[in-house]
Amino acid sequence: MPSSQNFPLILRPQPSPSYRLVQWLLVAPIFRLLFRGRCRGMERVPRQGPLVVVANHGSHLDPPLLGHTLPRPVSFMAKAELFTVPVLGPLIRSLGAYPVSRGASDREAIRTALGRLELGWATGIFLDGTR
Repeated sequence: MPSSQNFPLILRPQPSPSYRLVQWLLVAPIFRLLFRGRCRGMERVPRQGPLVVVANHGSHLDPPLLGHTLPRPVSFMAKAELFTVPVLGPLIRSLGAYPVSRGASDREAIRTALGRLELGWATGIFLDGTR
């Protein structure tokens, strides 16, 4: 954990316009109307400062739905192959995702995650690494 001298008291990163657009025009209707989703315990999620969000990965919808349900933007670690897909790569990068090379120790992905945490982001990781 960074020292209090280097660590601002209030860290509240703002999501990009594309993050907000995707959340409210695409993910929110799917979550609320199609799945009739509800969330409980959101008052326990810190609204600012570094946060690591760890989940299982059972569906392609996990990152957007998890990101939507939390009361703050989440920057997800995603497999590097997704960033080479023509439309998907730039989209997920604009939503805050960053690549990780699977099957090896990816120090750059760890540095990126730590950097996002130092800036006060919620960083999402799927420990099983695949669906």
